[in-house]
Amino acid sequence: MDTVGLKPDVILRHLGVHSQSVIADFGCGPGVFSLPAAVLTDASVHAIDVRKSMLDVCGHEAQHRSLHNLVFVHANLELDRGSGLPDMSVDFVIMRKILSQNENKQALFREAYRILRASGKLVVIGWSDGSMEGLGSGEHVRRDQAEALGAIVGFEDPEEIFVNVHHYGLAFTRED
Repeated sequence: MDTVGLKPDVILRHLGVHSQSVIADFGCGPGVFSLPAAVLTDASVHAIDVRKSMLDVCGHEAQHRSLHNLVFVHANLELDRGSGLPDMSVDFVIMRKILSQNENKQALFREAYRILRASGKLVVIGWSDGSMEGLGSGEHVRRDQAEALGAIVGFEDPEEIFVNVHHYGLAFTRED
């Protein structure tokens, strides 16, 4: 595996994404995970972002690739029920490098827990220690902080997943 490049399709397959998986990508940005997820599943991929411009970029790329299972959601995930998705309606939630961009980090974990089905997985990807020098590392959310945020809302014992040398990856499973 390449130790520098981010390989979303490899990560998603490792986590068990399959043709019937319903996915929510929190803070989807330009579609780094949404687009590969839409290739791996025939079910819906909810690409959610507070920035309309990112949804437009992701939507344009989805159209270019003829991906028709993406649902674009303009939403503030820090608000109560911010995704607008029903309770226990998705199999996977992805949070890639968005914790440092949000003030109410716990709200994102609460929302992920709410919409995940039993045995569903929350995937958190963040910057590894020392990888954000010069990139506003004061807002950096460390791996242990992400684990603690998950524990507050009911996630336990996350699986560590290898992303690359610059990022950590955690996979939390909803147990109930």
